[in-house]
Amino acid sequence: MNLLGVVVILALSSAAPPGSEGSCATANIETALKAVFERYPSADELDLTRDSGEPITPEFLSTAFKVRDVRNGYATLEHADLVERYEAALFKNSSGYHLVIVSTGGSVNRMGVFRCDARGLVSDAQALSFSREDALKLYGEAGLIGKKGLTEQHLQDWAGSLVQIALPRKGRSIVLKAAVDEPAHVYGKKVGSVEYSDGRFVVRSLGRTKQASASGE
Repeated sequence: MNLLGVVVILALSSAAPPGSEGSCATANIETALKAVFERYPSADELDLTRDSGEPITPEFLSTAFKVRDVRNGYATLEHADLVERYEAALFKNSSGYHLVIVSTGGSVNRMGVFRCDARGLVSDAQALSFSREDALKLYGEAGLIGKKGLTEQHLQDWAGSLVQIALPRKGRSIVLKAAVDEPAHVYGKKVGSVEYSDGRFVVRSLGRTKQASASGE
């Protein structure tokens, strides 16, 4: 499913960076984040940098952790040398893990995702991607289009991200929310979720989830 040219969540690329083969396996969120910044200094698509221009070292990460929940694979990063606040979640599977990092506000335009498996740690922007049409479908199935002045054309013309995400502190389900703040009542409304199953991210619209619940699926 091709979903919103705005989300960046990984898919395995054909080759891992030199020297990374098999060296990223961990169940620890802190270790996974350190591995990312060692191999991808700006967290790749996320382009995370420090105001000072200094590199994001393991020592810097240790001072930037605001929340470090190793048991649940979740962390937040805050520091005077970082313009934004970031959160990260580790999604484990039988062959490795996926690590998702997102900036303040959870915009799917500001996300980096990484995958570790037997070949090492790789970054990929294609495993879960959204087209604008897919985002419109999420809004439509959530019953938001045509409600209190929100039109499909308004969404088509919206310059920013249509969807924001909320990473789970616990569990394996990412919440998708409306990022449009005009009209104001729409902002933050849930439009769907991303479930992590069998090492894959699967998008579920709010409308379909409600239908499945009603039918007992």
